[in-house]
Parts: sequence; C-alpha cells; structure tokens
Amino acid sequence: MKKLIKNIVLIILLLSLNSCIVKSINPFYTKKTIVNKDILIGEWTDGDKDKGKWKIMSFQKEILGEHKDKDISKWKKEDLEMYNNVKNKYFVEYIDNGEKSGFIATPFEINGELFIDFYPPSYEINGINSLLKYHLLETHSLAKLIIDGSNNISFKWMSQDNIEKLFKEKKIKIKHEKIGLKDLGEDNKILLTASSEKLQKFIKKYMNSDFDKKWGADLSFDLTRN
Repeated sequence: MKKLIKNIVLIILLLSLNSCIVKSINPFYTKKTIVNKDILIGEWTDGDKDKGKWKIMSFQKEILGEHKDKDISKWKKEDLEMYNNVKNKYFVEYIDNGEKSGFIATPFEINGELFIDFYPPSYEINGINSLLKYHLLETHSLAKLIIDGSNNISFKWMSQDNIEKLFKEKKIKIKHEKIGLKDLGEDNKILLTASSEKLQKFIKKYMNSDFDKKWGADLSFDLTRN
C-alpha cells in the first residue's frame, strides 16, 4: 500500500510540474468568426519523416461527395442543416507512435489573425475501459493557426502558465474553474467555463498582452505537406 501511495504521489508531482494547454467547455469560436481554410486539406508530417502523421479532411467535401443528390437546394431540411453546421469544419486525424486520435477542427479569425479550435468528438482510446470513459470530459482547446505558403502550417497552443500569470496580476477576468483532486494537490488545471462570446473577448485581450511567447510555449506542431 505504501508503495502504491508513493507511486501515485510521484505521478501527481510530475504532472503538476508540467505545463498544459488552456481548455474550455464552450467553443472558442462563434459562427460569425468561422472561416473556410481548405488549404488545410491533405496529408502532413510534423518534424522529421518518422514523427507524427496528420490527415486533414473537409466535412463539406466529404458530405458533398457522399450525398446522392449534388443539388443542395433539393436536400432535406435536416441534411441541409447538418451541412451548414459543419461545412467550414475539418476532421483531423493524428497518428503518433502508432496511436491514432481524431479531432473536429474549426478555423476562425479575430482581428485579422487566424486561430483553430480543436475538439475530440469522442474518446476512442485503446486500453481504456468503459467505466473510465464515463469520467472523461471532451473539451475545446485553442491554437494559433499559422499558414506559410501552401506546404507549411503550424498549430501553436495557448499556454496555461501565461493565463495563470494574467489571473494573478488581475489583468484578465473570465469564468473558470480549477479542476483536479484538491486533496492530492492536483487541482492545478484551468477549465474555462465562459460563453464563446466572452472567450473571444478574452482572446482579444490576450493578443494585446506583453508575453514574449504567446503561442506554442508548451505545445506546438510545425507541419509539412507530404
């Protein structure tokens, strides 16, 4: 038992020393800020050729390709509604060390700058039983989207450390919770609970902050088209 407790405490300590990305219950985008970025479509590699593999697909193109009737005006109301809801969203498949994960990615624009919202549609993780899956919460994360020509893109996530500093200095105020098991000193993860509209105001304030590295301090990927 003592060994088990020691191992748990060690794992929690290691997790607490690692920074993490900012997560939200609600999307970081609003409908009016979503933009179409079909340049993202394709297969990509991050870093060297033996690193992560990415495949980005367009919901719009997939739906149009699979629907029997190519004339959208003749579609059923429910089909058209679904199409309009996802036509500027993308499905991102990421493979790292043989393990695959999927995300719904929504690019959007604020004050002329591009961002992308990542959201896991469901947890499909090998080796995790159904009871644990019931305890997992799907959340949105925010990354800066950088497009360098047609063959290079970057995803650079917002760091929690920066946000905590702004909270401490009382430079921002936004609804959030600290999540984790407080009894074990693990309640160090920020979960934003504000509305999408409030989140966008928060992003604007963050863009005007004076951090040297606003994006990608803890997590970033530089992708090259295959």
